[in-house]
Amino acid sequence: MAVLPETPTPEDQAIIDKMTTMWTNFVKYGDPTPETTELLPVKWIPITEDTLNYLEIDIEQTLKKRAIQERIAFWDLYYKMNKQHIKGYRNTEL
Repeated sequence: MAVLPETPTPEDQAIIDKMTTMWTNFVKYGDPTPETTELLPVKWIPITEDTLNYLEIDIEQTLKKRAIQERIAFWDLYYKMNKQHIKGYRNTEL
């Protein structure tokens, strides 16, 4: 009993092709999008402390910044205000 249809829709196949290519590129080059192509028109820029980029993978790929910004902002502020009370693993950058 199959959960998914035997033949993917054209949209599903496009995403399968993108994901397969990105995983292959990551294994070969250490970069899922070493160059832009017709299949992968957006360069996935690595995350940094200042620019929390992520790639939204759908029919159209979009490079976005800082997923769920509102929820993350609360925890960023919480840890900054309470860093002296945090016990256990110490990250010197807190």
